Amino acid sequence: MSKLLRFAPFLLLVLVAGLVIYLVNSSGSAPQKKNASPTLSLTLRLGNIAPSATRPALRRVTVSSGGGVTVQTSLTASPTNWVATDSRQLTNQQLSSLEAAAKGVALTPIDIAACHGIPVGDVGSTTLQIGPQQSSCPPESASALIKLLDKYLVS
Repeated sequence: MSKLLRFAPFLLLVLVAGLVIYLVNSSGSAPQKKNASPTLSLTLRLGNIAPSATRPALRRVTVSSGGGVTVQTSLTASPTNWVATDSRQLTNQQLSSLEAAAKGVALTPIDIAACHGIPVGDVGSTTLQIGPQQSSCPPESASALIKLLDKYLVS
């Protein structure tokens, strides 16, 4: 019995190390669904209009893959000054509508001159992001998705 007690601190150390390794590797987060929808984001930049509290220079809505909606504004044209103004959780039906509208939309780089002219400081802009893809000139196929996302910016 005394020989076993000599190894108790070592056994305890091995058990604690194993537990730490398990916790680090599991990271405590729930596994992602295989067909989880990508994060969607719509950013609207005003054109030559002086921003104010009621008309911020930038407005953005972001929908996470789990259906969480965050609305943010920025009084300056700098996208580093975001302030959250609203957050909510979408119903399964609302999330399904967004997923259906996003399906098949391909965001590819497009000549900016072909997209409502330049500069965006004068005419404003719409930037759409679907997962890692982003475009300041969304294709016509994205109009239904933009319309759905825009509803969250005015509420």
